[in-house]
Amino acid sequence: MTFTYAGIFSTDLDKIRHSIRDVIEDEGILPGGYNFSDAEITFELTLVESWFYVVPKLLRVASNAWASRAAMMEEGDAHMEDTRSITKHLRDQAKNWEEEVISKMTGKAGNLVSYYDDATATLPFYETGVEAV
Repeated sequence: MTFTYAGIFSTDLDKIRHSIRDVIEDEGILPGGYNFSDAEITFELTLVESWFYVVPKLLRVASNAWASRAAMMEEGDAHMEDTRSITKHLRDQAKNWEEEVISKMTGKAGNLVSYYDDATATLPFYETGVEAV
């Protein structure tokens, strides 16, 4: 899996990685320090009209990954609360991005699920009133 980040914001890939803070290889936002691959991000870009729609989707995918990790932990595990906190933080970031950035840039708020059809959606995605996790 390829990882690239130049930090100069000349590409949509750089803008997305910067926005989700997935900028250091092998110290990514996914559990275990994994990064999103260039291919994963590029694929998501093919489904939308602009890069800024990809940011909340990837934040929710990361949130779901952390939630899965928390679900596998034993009750009382010292890291469970941290993992749940990360899950909530990523979910809140996605919601804030939708409310603050997308709504200001497009004049549209809420239901972004229309950009993904059933054949391409891989995880639950934001729809007004529905939380992914």
